[in-house]
Amino acid sequence: MSATAQEIRTVCEIPVAFKGDVTLGELIAERYLPVRGGLTHADLVACLEESPELVEAWDLMMASKQTSGGWSFGEAADGGYSVEMPSPDESASYIGLAAPPPEWRQVLRRGSMADACAVYIVSELDFWAAVEQERPRGGDS
Repeated sequence: MSATAQEIRTVCEIPVAFKGDVTLGELIAERYLPVRGGLTHADLVACLEESPELVEAWDLMMASKQTSGGWSFGEAADGGYSVEMPSPDESASYIGLAAPPPEWRQVLRRGSMADACAVYIVSELDFWAAVEQERPRGGDS
């Protein structure tokens, strides 16, 4: 089932809602995972093009990550736009899995900043959803 325009916007607004009283994991669980299967790249791009301030919000959230690696997006040196995957070692250390092969690391070329941001959103949120799933839960024994 396709995500509604409001659900798509709610996902795109995650960095705006990411304040001190709510965790990224909570936002992913509430806003992203319930609609993940119905999100399309085109819908995310359309929302971001309609509201370029949300691209800026994702850029600010990416810049303020308290980690040295992970997914990133932005203008490439040649003037295009790109999304960069984290290194295999970064992914493995966060999720606790065996490292994928080095050729997994790629720079994906995109047509616009909104396009790059849309790829980043899904990649970053899928990544952190996997981290949350692997995280030990206290007091559930």
